[in-house]
Amino acid sequence: MRTHSTAKEIYEAVRYHLPQISLGTVHRNLGVLEDLGLLQRLECVNCNQVYDIDQSLAQNLNVDLLKSQGFELLDYKLDVYGLCPNCHKTES
Repeated sequence: MRTHSTAKEIYEAVRYHLPQISLGTVHRNLGVLEDLGLLQRLECVNCNQVYDIDQSLAQNLNVDLLKSQGFELLDYKLDVYGLCPNCHKTES
């Protein structure tokens, strides 16, 4: 499982090329991407680590679910919350 970069990590990487950028700008743009459904995430409710969700898996899940209910998919947003492998191991 691959984790997402944090806003601060993105800020540090971008700041090298755009010294005027602010951390707030990075946060706002990440929010826009999330609102557009371009960031699909799997978040651990214990440690707050965020993992990538394969886009094709997320889309197939939504399409199959909606087709079974007779809906036509126009847009989707998928956020999944649970325990990451490390936290799950600790909880068990």
